[in-house]
Amino acid sequence: MEFKDAIENILRKIGSGYMFDTHFVIEQMIKHHSDEYINFVAQYANTDMPTLAAHGNIGKEINGFNGNLVKLQKQESWSENIHGNPSNCALWLKI
Repeated sequence: MEFKDAIENILRKIGSGYMFDTHFVIEQMIKHHSDEYINFVAQYANTDMPTLAAHGNIGKEINGFNGNLVKLQKQESWSENIHGNPSNCALWLKI
């Protein structure tokens, strides 16, 4: 499965009208599409901040579905990242 297909798979499983954030999608990628996640984030391994760079680009991948499956919200969410630390994050509405 391609990375974009894995993202789409996760988004399609979210019910219409529900809010979610990028942290949720990352968590689902790690749990259910770990090979695709590892292959995607590996390309950022030699950057200054690899986790931040990779996860920022996952948000861009989600944004590729903006207006089709999801709608980016003006507000942000406050949720735990993969390290268990709360931080701001893009907030989405499933349409």
